Amino acid sequence: MKDNGKIKFRLRYILKKELPFRSLFVCVIQIFTFLVLPILPSILFAYELSCNGEIKLGKDFFIQGDYSSAIYQFKRVLSLCEEIDIKQDAQYFLGVSYLFANKQEEAEKQFISIIEAKDHKYAEQAIVMLSFVLERQQKAASTKDYLSNLLNYNFKDNTLRESVHYKLAWLNLRSGELESASEHLREIKSSTELVQSAKELLSATKGYQELPYKSPTLSGFLSACMPGAGQFYVGRPKDGLTAFIVNGLFIGATVQAFEHDQEFLGVMLGALELGWYIGNIYNATNSAHKYNRKVREDYWKGYKDELNLNLLINNKGELGISFGFKF
Repeated sequence: MKDNGKIKFRLRYILKKELPFRSLFVCVIQIFTFLVLPILPSILFAYELSCNGEIKLGKDFFIQGDYSSAIYQFKRVLSLCEEIDIKQDAQYFLGVSYLFANKQEEAEKQFISIIEAKDHKYAEQAIVMLSFVLERQQKAASTKDYLSNLLNYNFKDNTLRESVHYKLAWLNLRSGELESASEHLREIKSSTELVQSAKELLSATKGYQELPYKSPTLSGFLSACMPGAGQFYVGRPKDGLTAFIVNGLFIGATVQAFEHDQEFLGVMLGALELGWYIGNIYNATNSAHKYNRKVREDYWKGYKDELNLNLLINNKGELGISFGFKF
């Protein structure tokens, strides 16, 4: 109360006594000094508190799975707040929210803008997150090329580098490239969470080589000798029976046409039968490939890829990287 009294007295003194002898500018400066400066820290604290509250609200939306609201909220933070750390948090959260909302083009643009920004604290995370965008766009070849190029990047965080090896290993495992997958898994040495998973997957590759595959060549050969036989070989009896009956009917009809001197009809039926016959061989070969693919997928289901290199929010509302695995 005494301080307030002094301020009021000083202000009255300035207005009554000194104003005639001082410039208006000096007067304004003095008023600002006595009235605004004492409450300026409170104003700045309220501004910072408001921005922190705004970004926390966006995180809450994200945790609840309301990605549309999270996207709106992080955009709002970017428009309202000027503090660099908060803006960078919002930029990264916005990219991940786009990713989870299945807005892959927007996510790609957001992560690229983070990567291209100077000294962005989430640049390395954004580089790796971009691979998730490519994967969700079902660009397996592009994802593999992109991740391979990332191995030349000088990561400050070795966990991120090893996560690239882990992701590449999974892409190679799914495509049956065991040797390449094993090489990437052997590069994982320091990350506590990833090392155990890499060991499990390396061990699993031995059993993978002993899976009961079907030979596409043999399947096609069997169907060439007897239509439908290749389909029976790969465990598709309905397709095999259909191929056998259709080809048998066309062959019988073709023979009957020529026996009754109906050459034109015989040629037409023979041409149709040739198409069915070739299709039967192709179907048998393709069925073997499908069978083998299913065998691989079923085998790896027990070793689910759960590399969650995604933005997570803990109870304190902080950003982090989490790795989770299910075996």
